[in-house]
Amino acid sequence: MQQLVSNFESLLKNFIKTSNEIYDILSGVSSTLSETHALQTQSKLDIVMPLAESMFRNIENSAQKVQLPTDLQELLETSASQLWNISNSISVALDAKNLMEITYNAKLFSIILLIIYELLNPSVDRSLMNSSCIVSLFTLSMSHEIKLVAKKCQSYGESILVKLISLDKDTELNPSQKKMLQENYSKLIMLSLNLSVLNKEFQLAKTFEVKLEKLDLQNSVKPEFIFECSRFLYNSSLTSFQDSQYGIALSLILICIRYLECDGIKFKNSQAFKERYFHSYILLALGTPELKERAKTALKFMQNQFGDSFEVYYLAFEVNDDLCEEDIENSFMRMVMSVDLEANFDKINSLLKEYSNKSFHGVNKCLDYMFTKFGSTDKEEVINTIVTTKLVFNTVLETNENNPNKIKELQTFIQLAERTLVKQLSLKVKTSGIALLWNQGMKSYRQGQFQESLQWFQIALSRLFFIEYSINQDRGKVLRAIQNCYIATNKFDDAIGIILTMEEEDKFAILTQYNSFKAYLGLDNEEACLKCIDNISSCDDPIAVLVAAACIIEGRDRMSKNATAQSMIKLLSSLLESEYESEIFLERLKSHEIVIPVALRCTIILLCTEIEKLSNSQEMLPKLCILKELLQKTYSVAKKTTHNSEIDKAQILTIDDLEWFASKAYNTANICLHHNINSIGSDLCQVSVGFIELISPQVDSTRYKQLLLWKTRASIMNILVSCLTQDLGTAEWNQIRDKCVKINEEVKRENTSNTQSDWAECHRQILVLHFQAELSSGYIQNLFGIIEECKWFKPKIMIQIFETFVNLIVEATRLINSPHKKQLMRTIVEQTLTTTQPLQLKIIINWMRILLNLNEANFGPAEEGLLLQLYRTIKLNVGEVTIPTFEIEWLSTATWNYGVVLLM
Repeated sequence: MQQLVSNFESLLKNFIKTSNEIYDILSGVSSTLSETHALQTQSKLDIVMPLAESMFRNIENSAQKVQLPTDLQELLETSASQLWNISNSISVALDAKNLMEITYNAKLFSIILLIIYELLNPSVDRSLMNSSCIVSLFTLSMSHEIKLVAKKCQSYGESILVKLISLDKDTELNPSQKKMLQENYSKLIMLSLNLSVLNKEFQLAKTFEVKLEKLDLQNSVKPEFIFECSRFLYNSSLTSFQDSQYGIALSLILICIRYLECDGIKFKNSQAFKERYFHSYILLALGTPELKERAKTALKFMQNQFGDSFEVYYLAFEVNDDLCEEDIENSFMRMVMSVDLEANFDKINSLLKEYSNKSFHGVNKCLDYMFTKFGSTDKEEVINTIVTTKLVFNTVLETNENNPNKIKELQTFIQLAERTLVKQLSLKVKTSGIALLWNQGMKSYRQGQFQESLQWFQIALSRLFFIEYSINQDRGKVLRAIQNCYIATNKFDDAIGIILTMEEEDKFAILTQYNSFKAYLGLDNEEACLKCIDNISSCDDPIAVLVAAACIIEGRDRMSKNATAQSMIKLLSSLLESEYESEIFLERLKSHEIVIPVALRCTIILLCTEIEKLSNSQEMLPKLCILKELLQKTYSVAKKTTHNSEIDKAQILTIDDLEWFASKAYNTANICLHHNINSIGSDLCQVSVGFIELISPQVDSTRYKQLLLWKTRASIMNILVSCLTQDLGTAEWNQIRDKCVKINEEVKRENTSNTQSDWAECHRQILVLHFQAELSSGYIQNLFGIIEECKWFKPKIMIQIFETFVNLIVEATRLINSPHKKQLMRTIVEQTLTTTQPLQLKIIINWMRILLNLNEANFGPAEEGLLLQLYRTIKLNVGEVTIPTFEIEWLSTATWNYGVVLLM
């Protein structure tokens, strides 16, 4: 025993020395503990701490047997107290966790020394004081998560307090001692629970939770301490929730809420308390699917506790995803009547939009309520947002197309707004509102719901959205849309009446005139229709010609053919006067390229149909004149645009259009030729050729060959029409001859075979016309070349051509002397006998008769040779060809007479 006491004395002296050294180190620095000082302190503590803990255990077991000098014990208490105080003061100013941990170890060492002193000198007050120090250090260690110090504080604190509780049961402590004991024990249990959570020892935490349930916290622990512990539990619960440890999170948050709901909490009116209490319940409400019912219960409680918090309602909608429309409506109304609308305005707006398809009436009622709260105030931004939201909700967000209440809601709201507002809406809101209503109206219009469309447009015209015309012209656009609704429902008088409500500028706008045209067309007022087209065509606007074309297409079945044609001619005249260099005009043409060609085609078809029904040339003439003018102006427009390199991509007429117009001109020229209306026919032939010449040769080669064929036919027809003209002079025939020569060269390039092809037919026709022109102009020598060129054809075709030549020679009106005629006929007969088959003998005999008649019995060697050749041919083919007897008799007689003349 004596040895034990001696060892204890030695240890105490060592502890006192170490305590004083640490004190000197800590007191020797100001408010900052350097690394050097920290290492010195830690080194000393590493040595003495295990010894102190060992001595504590030994004395705890044999304190009554150990008697140490009183002065030494008192010195121990003094040194330990000093070390506690200096450590306590210096740790307040430390930030670095490692330095703070060393200081807390020093404090722990001082507490162990005080506990040893108390074991040697038992005292309830001293023991309670030591427990308070331990709890204080425990609290600081938990705040900074210094787990090792906290764990030792828990161990020493529990040892002391369990003894005191046992002592209180045996000999009841006085009230102040009892109160301190209860407070320290409650804190120790709360801190121990936090420490087990910090160490993720959740099973151990449940043990402390059970102990906690037996404690009267609100009467034993100060509110500040409880509130701080709730912070730790909330943060831990949030971390567990984020790690998907929902069970642990739920357990911890329930303890947190229990702390916060202690009656002794004096912070209940503070913002910090409200936020933590509220967010704790939010965390409780989130939970897991299995905890959904508990979450709903918690949210009902939260709505009562935190009725003025928007987050409660938002979370309620998140959790209660199966609410019926009526419940959603009630929750919405409770929300807007409870929370601060202005502070939570944007959040409420977003929530209403999110649930727009789940409670149509609920959202509308909330917006109406909010508007009544702010409508008569000067909160312009809020008011503008409410109006915009109301419009967006009932137009864009409400996806139920068949909901008849959308329009009613807006109509009622507009009336309320017009009565309530003291200031006008902003220009942005007005224009946006008109745009939303316009889009909705057009959507209904396209779906054929004209009455509904009309209602949308009428809302857009409300006084609430009125804007001065000088600032915005949307009102005219809406009025024209209303016109369209009336026209679509055959209310033509109403459509015309809308014009009276327009601004002057809108009345004569192109689209207004277009709508007026459609309305007058519905009323069969052709005169007014033509006036509208005049107004449109005279507008200085690139779109004017396009709208005029649309009018013509629209009225082709209702207006007279002449009126349609005249309108089209006027349109083309306007088009010719347009500035094609204008970039805007080019873009318009490019975007509406189909309109004008369609209008032209429709008009031309109408006229052609009328002409085909007529058989009298006098009746045809006026319509043919109109058609000719229409095609000529169309050609002028095509030529102007096609030859303008700046608008290659914005041409009004495509290749298909040019080809179509060329064919119509050609076919109509044929009709003119048939009815001897030669002048118009010639002009139409020229137009047809002109259209084809505008088509680029770079098109498909087969197609271009066909186009060239048409061009040649039109050119040949034009020459034919010229040849039919009476009293042509030499100059005119010379011009025709030159044209024939040019065309003949082109035809010969294309006519590569002598088959019965289209090009061969053109070749045949141009040779006949060329022959006539040469014959009429007196150039006899060229005629022999034409006859020679006929060898290119097959015999049958050549005979057909020669028949025409013979007729022209016989019927030639110009003065051609007999030798020339004989020479031509002799050449034709000779070439025919040389190249044709016996089947053509009848024709040859006929031509021989003509030749002999031209000679008037003055036959020469040439005629003799032809007769001899003809005789031989007949003789060789007498069994195959039947020749009329009178022809043989005539030939015999003519030959006899020639012989008699020679003998005489």
